[in-house]
Amino acid sequence: MKTAFFLTVLGLAASAAANPLVERACTGAAITACQVGCKSVANNYCTKTCGGNPSCNSNCYTSRYNQCAKCCSSSCKTC
Repeated sequence: MKTAFFLTVLGLAASAAANPLVERACTGAAITACQVGCKSVANNYCTKTCGGNPSCNSNCYTSRYNQCAKCCSSSCKTC
């Protein structure tokens, strides 16, 4: 049973790696993983762009996090 599960996961991972921008429905852990990755990119972008300016940071994080929420709830593609 473990072998079949592992091969299924491996097959799905290979399929996703071969075509990383294919949209697929997101649920549960996939949404969380998408948002974690998206928010990490957003944090790096806002830190570099705003350089510690509190007003800029606040606006940047709000807009970028909203984009992450929309992107990750609709698909599991790279945001």
